[in-house]
Amino acid sequence: MGNASLSPAAKGMLRTGKLVWGCILTIAGLFFFTRDMPALAVALLIAGVPLSLVGLTAGRTARRFNRHDAAVAERIGEEFWHMLQRPALSAYAPDNQGGEIQEARVVELQRHFDQETAGNLDGALHHNFSSFSSSFGLSVGRGGQNWFGAASAGNTTGLLTGLSNVSLSMHSTTRDNLMGDALFSVLEFPTNSGELDTMRLISMSQPGAAAWIGDLVNAVGQNLGGHSTHSGETVLRHVPDLVGHFTPKDISYTTDRLKALERRHRDTGLIPTLHAFGQPIGRNAMIATEIRFADGQRSHLFPLQFPRILGNAIGKASSSALEGLSQTPQKAVAQN
Repeated sequence: MGNASLSPAAKGMLRTGKLVWGCILTIAGLFFFTRDMPALAVALLIAGVPLSLVGLTAGRTARRFNRHDAAVAERIGEEFWHMLQRPALSAYAPDNQGGEIQEARVVELQRHFDQETAGNLDGALHHNFSSFSSSFGLSVGRGGQNWFGAASAGNTTGLLTGLSNVSLSMHSTTRDNLMGDALFSVLEFPTNSGELDTMRLISMSQPGAAAWIGDLVNAVGQNLGGHSTHSGETVLRHVPDLVGHFTPKDISYTTDRLKALERRHRDTGLIPTLHAFGQPIGRNAMIATEIRFADGQRSHLFPLQFPRILGNAIGKASSSALEGLSQTPQKAVAQN
């Protein structure tokens, strides 16, 4: 995209009218100066020269913005290509705050969400939306560039100076019926003390998880300027591919299998156990990211690491693009 046409945002920075009128007045001033009409010539030049300078400066600013924007867009496309080549399961890996229970058995299924559990789930989604900007800021900060404002690890906003002045703090806009179509189960498991305890295990529905991923990518694209910039357009163009690649595929299978385990326990007294991983969202409640059944089958249920993966990709693309732009003049001088 080195010679990319001006984006709508860059075109909006132009001051073509001022440039045209500035040139006309300046030329007219020079003409009257040659006709020995200095007073009129000076008046025209006083009006025309500043207008011309404003127009020329705006054009230079628009082209510089467009060059930066196009470079970032190109790198974002490359980073997204790499994201789509890597296994989607990388987004389901537990983090250092993840929870884990072993030898658990299903004691209840399809219980309605109570208000506290729903609130905790919303809070966890908000937290993982905001983790995008932390990852983005850290990636940009490592690049040592000042063209973007980098967020610190403890800050949940990343300000994209030059492309957008909109905060990148994420806000959850997932589906209204998210709580109604997800799987809710209660597991019982032995503790280290030998006693039994329970864990609420929440598995978001597949449409809900897809909406969560799509909302995050769309929010990033809109904050990069949406369809008015090359970079925003690139992000928005990849929404379907990213949603399709990272949306969990095992939720329906897991639901059916957990129902079978609960029915088998109820009908035969057998106690099939499972191993569950997830993200805690309150006392003895967690979003399920992975379930491992007794026969070794594993199901992946929620891509909790996706915001961090996306943030790292955007940050790396931005740093790489701006680093390349900053080195271009130095290379040209060396070659000369």
